[in-house]
Amino acid sequence: MIYTPSELEKLYARRSKYATEFGKIVAHLERESIIRNVVQVGDIAYCVKPNPRFPFSAICREAAGQTQSGFFADIGENSGLRWQMGNAVGGILLPHSAREEIKAAQDIVSRVIPAHERPPLAWTNGGNARQLVRWVIEKEIKHVGEAEDLLTPAIPGEDVGERAYQYHDCKPGKYAGLVMYDAEAFYFNLISRAKALRLSVYPSKNGSKPAICWGEWQGQEYEKWREVIAHIGETKLLRNALWGVLLGSSGNRFIYTSAAKKEARRTDETGVWQTIPASPAGRIRQEEVHFAGGMARALALLVGRGGAEICAEASSEVSSVYSTLDSVTVTNGAVPKTWKSLGLPSGIKEKGMGNIVARGVWQIGPNHTADYYDKGKIIPARYECPAPPSPVERRFYTSPYYKLWLL
Repeated sequence: MIYTPSELEKLYARRSKYATEFGKIVAHLERESIIRNVVQVGDIAYCVKPNPRFPFSAICREAAGQTQSGFFADIGENSGLRWQMGNAVGGILLPHSAREEIKAAQDIVSRVIPAHERPPLAWTNGGNARQLVRWVIEKEIKHVGEAEDLLTPAIPGEDVGERAYQYHDCKPGKYAGLVMYDAEAFYFNLISRAKALRLSVYPSKNGSKPAICWGEWQGQEYEKWREVIAHIGETKLLRNALWGVLLGSSGNRFIYTSAAKKEARRTDETGVWQTIPASPAGRIRQEEVHFAGGMARALALLVGRGGAEICAEASSEVSSVYSTLDSVTVTNGAVPKTWKSLGLPSGIKEKGMGNIVARGVWQIGPNHTADYYDKGKIIPARYECPAPPSPVERRFYTSPYYKLWLL
C-alpha cells in the first residue's frame, strides 16, 4: 500500500497545518508549568520533562481543553502523548529519554523506504513500524478462516487484554536460588519465520490436526519483508512494535477530547470513523474506545498463540516456578531444551535469592518488579494465586499450532 505522489503531497501539507496549532498547545502547557525543558525535535514533535504532578494522561486532559479538533491519547504506560486528527497524527510529546530510541527507528525507516515513497517522519515506535509494514504490503490483507476464535486464548478467569496473548504460570513462595531465563527477541524470531503475511486457519475435523493455509506474497512483498526483518533485529522497541502493528488493538484505550463539538473517531474493528454525540460544552470528555484490527492480524495471532504454547511447553519441561511470555524461572538451573530445539536463543535475565509474590510481582537477586514495594515496604505476600487450570481449561495450550509452522 505505497503512497502515491499526490497522497504524499497531501500528507506533508496537512502536517504543516497541524504543526502550527500543536505549537500553540505546547506553549500553553509550558506556560502552565505542566511540562518543562521543552525542545522541539520535529515539525510536530517535542521532547519534554513532565511535571511529576502530571502524568501524560493528565496532560492529555489539559491539552484537550485547548482545541476542539481531534483527540488526545496517552502513548502506552505514560510514555508520551499523541494528538490524533482523523487518521493522521497532529502532534507528539515525548520524554527526553525516548529521543534516541525514536531517532534509531526513524533512521531504519529512512534506510529501508526509498525517499520518493517515504511519508513524513513518525515519532513513535508504533508509527515507524506501521510505515514499514504499509510499505511492504502491496495489497490489503483480508482475514479469512477462523483465526480470531481459534488462535486467541480463551482461559476462564484470565484477563482479556494484552495478557490474553501470553502464557502465565506462577508458584508463589520464597526460594533459596532462582534463575530466570529469557528467550531473546522471542516474538521477532517467530515473526521472521512466517511463510507469508497472509494466512487462514481452520479447525480440526474428525480428530485431524487444525489447518494453517498460507497465502501468497504479492508483487515484491517478500523482498521488502526480508529487508525490514534484516534492519530492525537489533532495535528492541521497534521490533516489539512490529508485532503490535500486525496485531492491532488488543483492548480499549482511553482518549480525551474537548466536549464542545461532535467528534468522529474510529470505534469498531472495521476501522470506520463514526460520529459520537457531544457532551455539554466546556467539559473534557474521557472515553474508552476500541481501535481497528492490525495490518496482518491472523499472522500476529498465530505468533502470539505459538509463543504461548512454546512458553507453556518450556515451563513444564523445567518445572518453572514463574513463567510469562518468553521467560521461565527455575530452581535447578535447567535451560529449556524446547527453545534450543527450535533454534531460539536464550540467556540469563535474573539470578539469586527470590521471592515470587504474585503474577507480575517478584524479586530475584537485586532486581524486582515496579510494584514489588508499596511506600518503601514489600507488599503483603499474595500467595492465594488461582489454582492451576484444569486440563479442560488449558485446552488453548494443548493444540500445538506452533508445530504446524515452526518445525
